[in-house]
Amino acid sequence: MTSQTLDTGTPDLLATLDAGVLTLTLNRPDARNAMSRAMNQALAQQLAAAELDPAVKCIVLTGAGKGFCAGGDVKGMAAAGDGTVGALTIDEAIHVQRVNQRATAGKLFKMPKPTIAALPGPAAGAGLALALACDLRIMASTAILTTAFARVGFSGDYGGTYFMTQLVGAAKARELYLLSERVSADEGLRLGLANWVCAPDELEARTREIARRLAGGPTVAYRYMKENLNRALAGGDIDDCLDLEATHHIHCGQTEDHREAAQAFVEKRPSRAAAIRAGLRPGSPADAPPTRCPESAGCWGIFAAATPGPPALAWRPVRVQRSRARRIATARSPPAGRRERRARRPWPGRRSGRRRSDARGCIGSARRRCGRCAGRPRPGAP
Repeated sequence: MTSQTLDTGTPDLLATLDAGVLTLTLNRPDARNAMSRAMNQALAQQLAAAELDPAVKCIVLTGAGKGFCAGGDVKGMAAAGDGTVGALTIDEAIHVQRVNQRATAGKLFKMPKPTIAALPGPAAGAGLALALACDLRIMASTAILTTAFARVGFSGDYGGTYFMTQLVGAAKARELYLLSERVSADEGLRLGLANWVCAPDELEARTREIARRLAGGPTVAYRYMKENLNRALAGGDIDDCLDLEATHHIHCGQTEDHREAAQAFVEKRPSRAAAIRAGLRPGSPADAPPTRCPESAGCWGIFAAATPGPPALAWRPVRVQRSRARRIATARSPPAGRRERRARRPWPGRRSGRRRSDARGCIGSARRRCGRCAGRPRPGAP
C-alpha cells in the first residue's frame, strides 16, 4: 500500500496513512512544535476521524525536526499579555480548554486503537502530557522529558498529573511536577515513562516496525484490552473488572482474528497477523498448511504448499514437532558432507538420522527419504 497524505487544514499538523498506520506530526519545528490553536483543532479532528475509520489500525504521534512538543506557546502568551484567556471570559476559556483536552489527550488515552508517541527530542509541559496519554512511548537517546509548568507559573494541563501518577506513582509524580527537573531518555526508561530508547537515526524505523506490528494485530482484542486496562486504572471493583474481562474475552472468541489464529496454531503455521509482522503478505505460502510428502508412505518429508508470489516468499519455513526439540527448518540444504556425517552418526535412541532441510521446503530424514525428496535439486542450483 502506498502512503496517503491527508489534508489537516493547517501546516501545523501533518497526517499520513500507510499500511493501517496513521502518523500525525506536530509541525512547528521553529517553535519546538509548541501548540497552536490551529494545531490543536486539527489534531482533535484527525483523532476523531481515526477512531471511526476502519482503515486506521494504529496511531503514531511525533514531532517535526529535533523536538516532540514544547507544550503551550509561552512566547505567544507573553506577547498577548493575557495568559490563557484572550478575548474570552474566564468561564468560556475554561470550557474551551476542557473540550480541547478531552478531544486530544483524552482521545489518545481512551481511543480503542493502539497509540504510540515517538519522541525525537524534548517533550515538555502539555507536550509531555500528550506523550504520556499514548499507550506506548519510544524515545531517541537524546530526548528529554520535563513537566516545566512550575518554571512558567502554571499548575499543569492535558491530564499530565493523572498519567504521570499512574505511571510512576504519586511520590515521584509530585517530585517531577514541583521541581520540574529534566528526565533523560535512560532515566525515563527506568522510571517507566518510556518503553524503548534507541539511537536518533533509528527512531523512525523502530517506530514503523512497532506500529505495523500493532496494525497487523487483532483489532477487536486490542479495543477490549484498552477498555479493561482503563477500567482497572479508574479503580474499578475487582468483581467489575472480572466481569468486564469475561464479557470481552468471550466476545473475542467469536471474532475472525481468534478463529484464524487458533487454526494457525493447530496447523503449526504463522497466523495472518504473524505473517504481517514478519513482512509477508496475507495469502503467501506462510498461510498454507503443511502437507505430508505424497510420494511414499515411508518418506518423512513435509512439504509447504506452493502459491504464486514473489520468489523470496515462494516457500515458507515449516515448524516440525520432534520428540527431543523443536526446530525451525528452512528451504536451505546443508552441505553434502554434513548430510553424510549426520547419516553415519544418528542421534542416540532415534530410528534414523537427524531431520534436515531439503529443497523446496521438504524436511526429510538424512537416511530415509523417498526418491522424490532425495532427487530434487536445491533452489537456485544449476
